[in-house]
Amino acid sequence: MLVNVYDYVKDAYRRGFRLLVGVWSEGAAVVPINFQLLSSRERSNRRQEMDGSIDKCAIGHKRRLRALGKENDVTAGFIILARNSKIFSIMC
Repeated sequence: MLVNVYDYVKDAYRRGFRLLVGVWSEGAAVVPINFQLLSSRERSNRRQEMDGSIDKCAIGHKRRLRALGKENDVTAGFIILARNSKIFSIMC
């Protein structure tokens, strides 16, 4: 699931993962709500594939499948989770 990630600082591709973090902030404090490691959907960009010996019912297999999803779908899930969570009533 290791992929080629573009590093904007060094202007080159590097091996790694993309991390998407959903946070909530009221101006002074930042509270992380959720995170998701993302991989590439294109096989040509992936440096290492999923191990076939992983149990399909394990949480690790499910996370790896979610890592192959689209970033827009993950972001929409973060928004739904944030709206349904009780963090807004705690912080306000």
